[in-house]
Amino acid sequence: MKMYLNSIAMLLVLVGCASQATDQNVTTDAEIAMSFVTSENIQPVDRIKVSDSASWEILDSKHLILSSRRNEKFIIELRSICPGLGDIYDIVGVNRSSSSMLTNTDSVFAPDFGHTKCLIQSFYPLSKEQTEQLITKLKNN
Repeated sequence: MKMYLNSIAMLLVLVGCASQATDQNVTTDAEIAMSFVTSENIQPVDRIKVSDSASWEILDSKHLILSSRRNEKFIIELRSICPGLGDIYDIVGVNRSSSSMLTNTDSVFAPDFGHTKCLIQSFYPLSKEQTEQLITKLKNN
């Protein structure tokens, strides 16, 4: 009986280890995007022009893609995780003081989630070609 219980315990440990290994191999959209920024040597900018008609794609609770009215795209990295963003809400609210957005000044938030301001750390501009490459990488994930 003791041998049987030890065998079951060992099996559970092995199953737990195997499931952790597969979870660690999953690559998120945000990891792909930030890896792309590094591999393409995309330098951040401190200010971007943006209109009210901009659209957002949430990669996770700390990374977004902004599409401006002029078809410009930017990967946005937030200073820290933004509560509710990507988990519950796919709508982004923006706190800004002008038609430009600035790093370390302007912020985003998940509406209906306490309007916690999440400061923008970096804007990474994407060329049209880079945008197409990144979209392909994200679709293939």
